[in-house]
Amino acid sequence: MRTKSSQARPGNQNAKKTLAWVESYDLTSRSGVDAFLQEVVKKTWTGELGSRACGAINGTMKILIEHEVLPELERRIKLLEQSREVRQ
Repeated sequence: MRTKSSQARPGNQNAKKTLAWVESYDLTSRSGVDAFLQEVVKKTWTGELGSRACGAINGTMKILIEHEVLPELERRIKLLEQSREVRQ
């Protein structure tokens, strides 16, 4: 029987499947983030990583990528707008 505090079925081992942190993971570069995401996909696909952990990592990685990409996109848009103003 499920309780309100735990929606998982008794004996569900999915939530216990986690991705151990390896010091070689590099989240400071695009190539490092790409490699980490590839590892997450592989571990999820093979069942080594639970869906809850995958969802949490996915959300965190999305925020990290947005944090890195959005400022660069804003800068590029601003440059395009400035060059457009100059032409007019």
